Amino acid sequence: MKAFLSRLIKIAALTILSLVSVSVTAQTSNRNKFKIIQLDTISVTSGQQDFNKFILNTIHSGSFNYRKVLKKAKSENELYKFKRFNLSKVELLKQFKKAARKSDSVEEFVSYFHEQDFNFLEHLEDYVIAGLYNTMRKTTFNGLLDAWQSYY
Repeated sequence: MKAFLSRLIKIAALTILSLVSVSVTAQTSNRNKFKIIQLDTISVTSGQQDFNKFILNTIHSGSFNYRKVLKKAKSENELYKFKRFNLSKVELLKQFKKAARKSDSVEEFVSYFHEQDFNFLEHLEDYVIAGLYNTMRKTTFNGLLDAWQSYY
C-alpha cells in the first residue's frame, strides 16, 4: 500500500509540474509571436466640393447598386467633415437610405435631415436633392413596390 501511495504522489506531483510548465511557456510564447498592426486608414475629406462630387456621382450613375457602393465605402473609410459634425461615407449612405425609406416625397426626405439636425443638404440644389431621393428610393422596399405598381 505504501508503494502505491508513493507512486500516486509522484504521478500527481509530475502532473502538476508539467501543467504549470506548459501554461507558463504557452503564455510567454503568445506574447512574443503576435503584434498588433493597424491596417485601417481613414481618409478625411473636408469641404463641400468633395461631398457634392460624391452626391453627383451617386445620382448620375445609371445603375446605382446600394450594396456595392456601401461595401466600397466600408473599405475606403472616408470621413466627411462638416461645420458641426463628421460623418463617414458609410453613415452618410445609411442616412440617405433611411431617409428615403421613411419618406414618400422629396419634401419629407429633406425634412428628415432637418429633424436630425443634418443641414448639409442646404448647399445642394433642388434638382440634386430630388435626384438623390429618387436614386435612394429605388433601393428601398417601398421604392420597389412603387416601381412595380407603375409597371402594372
